[in-house]
Amino acid sequence: MSLTFAHPAFLWGALAALVPIVIHLINRRRSRQVEFAAIAFVLRSEARHARKLKLKRLILLLLRVAACIGVPLALARPYLAAPAAAGAPTRDARALVLVLDTSFSMRYRLDKKTLFERARAEGGELLDTLGPSDAVTVLPCADGPEGALEKPGYDLARARAALREAQVGYRASDLEACLEAAASLLPGSLLSELEIVVLTDLTATAWSLDAPAPQVKQGEKVVRPRVRVVDVAEGKPLPNHWIESVAAEPAYALGPRGYAFDVALRSSGGMESPGLSVSLVVADKAKVRGFADLPMDSSAHKLLSHTFESGGDRAGMLVLDGDALPEDDQAHFLVKVRQDVRALIVDGEPTTNRFDDEVYFVERALAPARGEGSAIFPTVIDAEGFRGDSLEGQDLVFLLNVGSLGAEAASALLRFVEEGGGLFVSVGSKTDADELNLSLGPVLPAALHLPRAAETGKVSFGAIAWDHPIFGIFIGEGREGFASARFGTYYLTRPPAKGALALATYEDDAPVLLVREVGKGRTALYTSTVDRAWTDFPIRTAFLPVMQQVAGYLAHSLEERRDFMVTLGEPHRLSFPDTVVEMKIQGPGEKGFEVQAPAIDQGEAVFPHTDRPGLYRVFARHEGEAALSPAPEHDFVVRLDPRESDTTRLDPAELEARFGRSEDAAAGLGAVVGGHRPASQPLWSLALALIVLLLTAEGWLLR
Repeated sequence: MSLTFAHPAFLWGALAALVPIVIHLINRRRSRQVEFAAIAFVLRSEARHARKLKLKRLILLLLRVAACIGVPLALARPYLAAPAAAGAPTRDARALVLVLDTSFSMRYRLDKKTLFERARAEGGELLDTLGPSDAVTVLPCADGPEGALEKPGYDLARARAALREAQVGYRASDLEACLEAAASLLPGSLLSELEIVVLTDLTATAWSLDAPAPQVKQGEKVVRPRVRVVDVAEGKPLPNHWIESVAAEPAYALGPRGYAFDVALRSSGGMESPGLSVSLVVADKAKVRGFADLPMDSSAHKLLSHTFESGGDRAGMLVLDGDALPEDDQAHFLVKVRQDVRALIVDGEPTTNRFDDEVYFVERALAPARGEGSAIFPTVIDAEGFRGDSLEGQDLVFLLNVGSLGAEAASALLRFVEEGGGLFVSVGSKTDADELNLSLGPVLPAALHLPRAAETGKVSFGAIAWDHPIFGIFIGEGREGFASARFGTYYLTRPPAKGALALATYEDDAPVLLVREVGKGRTALYTSTVDRAWTDFPIRTAFLPVMQQVAGYLAHSLEERRDFMVTLGEPHRLSFPDTVVEMKIQGPGEKGFEVQAPAIDQGEAVFPHTDRPGLYRVFARHEGEAALSPAPEHDFVVRLDPRESDTTRLDPAELEARFGRSEDAAAGLGAVVGGHRPASQPLWSLALALIVLLLTAEGWLLR
């Protein structure tokens, strides 16, 4: 046991003891003596009494000096502490694992310092208390250990370096996993004391209080190491607000490029945000700003709308007023804004009766009326007028019942698809399957075989891929337009090409609609007519939206629900056309941008480095290309785990109930729970009692 002071600065007050000493010395000054014969006898008779008075004054001086020293001594709160609590080595050498919480919530700024900076400082103080016989290792950990695990060793400089080099990240915290990892480093230690110290912010989401306490197997015995949890926030609340999620949906009331953003907001730690500003930022400029009242420890929603100036893949972010944890006050988003599509319709069988004309049904489906959300602008030509230069300025080509193509037109159409154009092919009485397979075979989803008349007179749709972007908009009663459609004649196909998908089939499993990605472009094959010659589907309610969805999909302008939102830390899988031979990903970094290049295997790549939130740009190089080019259709956003933004703190009593109680706060480690050290013996109450006794004695002497 050693004498320690909780507030040693108060000891400076002991200098007040000089005041009674100075007064006493002043009172001792002798005056000039004048002899009077008349009182000489009296003075000689009082000599004995004067000696008693001098002793009394000396005792009063000592009592007053002791009282002046006792007051600051009591305020300094002296106590007898265990050796470890006083900063000295423990009685027995110990093996210590210092767990440093590196989760996202440790970025919270408290008193101009992040919690992580406070944790590193307190970790350094703890290392200062170790003796030469103590073994230690530093374990940076969030949802699991970071880097290689090292057992406790005697190289204190190495431990200091590990503490200094540790960095706070963005991952969620799972301190139960960290405790398990720390306990795995202790078996085999020859030291008698096993200890785990966790430096953390004590947020509740990091703990599972029903989990068993860590155990260590030492030979044939299973022992529980001492666990201490250091609250680097020192019991202070951590108020925070954040963006929990962002849902973006097309807002056709605003036009074909309108979007509505539903922003979910949350608060915790006693945070109340009336009039909280929410801004929608695109291209580094705030386009829309609104305000929301966010109650304390509650949630709210804010709806913002915006019309984008042009179509394509558009990125931006939602931003809140900043607080002590600014990184979760913004959320990136990606939306697929419908572009203006220029569609070239090639009529293979022109007719004067528009109700028997395939172009009539397709043109009306693609552009039923201006100003109602349609952004498709069709141009019609006949098959004889179709040449290579007809493709200039077009995004999409519809070949409707075209018998054959010239060599020049076919070659131009193949290049058009490879470079990113869309191609839709439908059949009919004019179709020459062999000629079409020969000229367009490299890009068709499947080669045509023979026309077939339905055995029962009419067949219906069989299976439909409702989860595909083309059919994903049809739910509930919207699917009735498919159930009523009937087909009398249709083309059979050869086995689909590699990578082709049959999105819809007839009742006999023959494909109705097939799609395929070729180079940068897409193609679709519809095995019946788009007029009423072989089917009544063009007059069913589902035909119009299907044709619009097909056009949008082939032209890369459809609002596809891609898997572009990735939770931080989860690997992201990307799929590419077979022609992609190289790709790179440009992600957010603290110093500019970092570029990662995962390998492509059979058209797929797995990107594991999603350790920072924000927008990740994808670049790809196709066969025959010399350089990488942007591939915005594969961009993705990495988002924070919203649980980590919840700064609701755990009651230390709950951890005390699990690990026990320790008085190690006096070691300069902040509020500490856990462990079983000898209790300290406070002396400040004894000092107060002594002061009262001294003052009582002074009063008695004065009387």
